[in-house]
Amino acid sequence: MDKGRTLAAPLVGFACCGPAAADVDGKAQLASLGFMLADLAPGDGIAPGLTFMPDPWAPHAGSVYMTYSERLPGGADVVSYADLRTSQDSRPLALAYGWQQAAIGAALARRDDPLQQVLSIDTRMPVGARTRIATQDVDSDHLAFFVTPHTAVTFYATLAATGSVDTGTQIADGSNSFSAHGQLKLLIEQPEGWWSSDLADAELRADQYRPVLDDTAILLASMANPADAAAMGTVEMSLAGSAVSVTPIPEPAPAALFGAGTALLAGLGALRRRRLRATRG
Repeated sequence: MDKGRTLAAPLVGFACCGPAAADVDGKAQLASLGFMLADLAPGDGIAPGLTFMPDPWAPHAGSVYMTYSERLPGGADVVSYADLRTSQDSRPLALAYGWQQAAIGAALARRDDPLQQVLSIDTRMPVGARTRIATQDVDSDHLAFFVTPHTAVTFYATLAATGSVDTGTQIADGSNSFSAHGQLKLLIEQPEGWWSSDLADAELRADQYRPVLDDTAILLASMANPADAAAMGTVEMSLAGSAVSVTPIPEPAPAALFGAGTALLAGLGALRRRRLRATRG
């Protein structure tokens, strides 16, 4: 009987404690926009130069967009949110949303210097009985410029992200993840009258294969103006975030251990009852 109590105590305590709640956390920023110039014709007497100007087609066309949803195991949405902010002036743009223990945010910070725009996202979601999905999209202003003849230009920006994903529990459908995707798009007018573009992109991600994220990536986009006249161009940054926290399921090892312990207790009880009957008989 004493053995039965000693064995039952840890088994009952183990069975009552399910998998620990896990979190999906992540922050990312796309910033430090800059450029380098190269002289394609050193003997022409023209020093390479680049001058920013108001975009005649899309002045200050920055935007911030976010979505958030929660789904029950059956697939039905129980919470849904979406919002968009755009601005054609110099004010910063920001969105923030919170629901219970989940919180997401996205922002475009503008500065007097057009190269000092900062795109950022922030996500925190717990793991629980519902699958949670969040997305963020931040687009910078369209920065228009003139570049001198016979000049090549390379724009660069830095994508930085930190995050963590708890992989201590098994997942019923998919896996917990956080990702940040940065893009740098450059367009420049060509002598023939058409525009060509270069696109640089990079993704930083935390998931079951890389549960802790602390990394940076450099984005580079280059174009050239070989013409004898100045050319117009535009450069734009964008930052997209995606986070998923899915419903955990009990781990098989604890479940199997609990089942084996229950069977052992039942066997010990039956053996004790047989011994008592034999003693009384």
